[in-house]
Parts: sequence; structure tokens; C-alpha cells
Amino acid sequence: MTLRASNVIAGYNASRDNVLRDVSCDFHAGHVTVIAGPNGAGKSTLLRVLLGVMHASTGTVSLDGTPLAAMKPPLRARHIAYMPQRTSLAFAFRVVDVVAFGALGVAQSRAVELATLALRDVGLADRANEPFASLSVGQQQRATLARALAQLRSADTAPGTRVLLADEPVSAQDPASALRMCDLLVSLAREQKLAVVCVMHDLTLARRIADDCLLLTCEGRVAATGPAHNVLTPVNLADVFGVQFAEIRVESGGISVPTIVPVGPQVVPASRATTNES
Repeated sequence: MTLRASNVIAGYNASRDNVLRDVSCDFHAGHVTVIAGPNGAGKSTLLRVLLGVMHASTGTVSLDGTPLAAMKPPLRARHIAYMPQRTSLAFAFRVVDVVAFGALGVAQSRAVELATLALRDVGLADRANEPFASLSVGQQQRATLARALAQLRSADTAPGTRVLLADEPVSAQDPASALRMCDLLVSLAREQKLAVVCVMHDLTLARRIADDCLLLTCEGRVAATGPAHNVLTPVNLADVFGVQFAEIRVESGGISVPTIVPVGPQVVPASRATTNES
């Protein structure tokens, strides 16, 4: 299963310049794809287009060849789930209730069962009966991921036909929780054959989990796309972010792990980025 964006141009209203300009990328089942780029590059906008709640003015998004525009919302929701950065509620629902809201078209008992399983996955099983508002922002973020998982599992669709879109899934996490969240996302891609698509600003964590990467410029164009080790390079990142980067290797448990870090404030011309096709 492939979620495919083809020559997508999108913006928010007729009086504003387009945010995304001719963006094309494939998102594969079993892979974690990271969308990276400067603030305002259109990363979250692209997630909305991939979700089908925002329409491209030009270009298409398709799921296994079927345009999202031709799929009714209930059908899209069986295959694609979205994890926003934050969730706000008007009432004092319990955590398990909020997660169970994601379950689609199943009996309440089954929804609670799916919610309980998802909360266990994200490490919040012990907070299930507490008010959602009592959770920290980072815990709320994990509960939001659990809700997306409950949604996808309730659909009972075939392996390899589901997509998880996550907008900054570790932005509010402490280091230990961020690592656990990243490991969970990789596990979901590998073991449950999800196509996991994450917007991330933490390039170190992006390099850790990404199979593939889509790097956007501040103008909303594709700077590079393809295998993450070909895209998240010092040259490409310097071109896009305007500062120098270096690749270093960190020893962890006897394993040498490559890491990308900014090393200086020097502004460089945004002219050297290349496209790497997978």
C-alpha cells in the first residue's frame, strides 16, 4: 500500500500565496517517513492534505491508486488516522473515554477494549480512569496517539492498508518518553505494517527512526526526498535551514549511531539541495 502525493499545490485562501508548491512523495507501508523543514515550510499543511481534510488546488493524493477526493470520510477514516500536536476538550472525560472516541463503528465494550490496549502501548494504562485534563501535555500527546491507534484497529482493515499521520509526536515529551515514542512508531510500522508519516523538528530523532524523509524548503518546495540517510545530510540541511550541520557518531551500547547536529550560525545559500529518489 502506498499513499502518494503527486504535484500537490495547496494554500489556505485565494488571497494568500500557496503554502505547498509542486510536492510529490510516496509513503510506504512498513516504513517511517519523516517530513522535515523550517517553520512555515508547509509540513502540517501537507499532513492535512494527506488526511483528506484539506484539498490541493492542483495535484492529487491517492491511496493505492484511489484518489482521496473520491473516498467518503468514513472510508478514509478506516485507513488513515491523524495525531495532532494537541487535543483540547470541553468536558471532563476520562482518558480511556477520549481514546475510545477513536474507535469506529464498534460496540462500546469493544471500543473500551481497544482503548485499553492502546493506552498500554503508550504507557498510560495506569491513568485510564483519570480526567484527560489531569494529564501533562506530554501525556496528553501520548493519549492522542493511543486514540489514533484505537481508530485504525477498530477498522479491522488488512495489514498494509493503514496510515498513521503524526504532527510533532514527541514535541512535548521528555527524553526518555520521546525515545519510547519513537521506538513505538518504528514498531508500529514494522510489526503492524503501518505507513507512519511524522512531522519532526528534532533531526537527531528523525535520523534515528526514519526510513525515508521528505525535506521541504521554506517556500514549500521539495528540497530532497528518498532514503533518510541520503536526505538528512549536512549539505541538504544547510541549504534548507541556513546554518551549518555536521554528522557525528555517538557510541551507544557498543553501536556507533550517526547523528546530525547544527554546529554554527553561519548562513549559507539555499542552492545546493538535491533530490534523491528512492
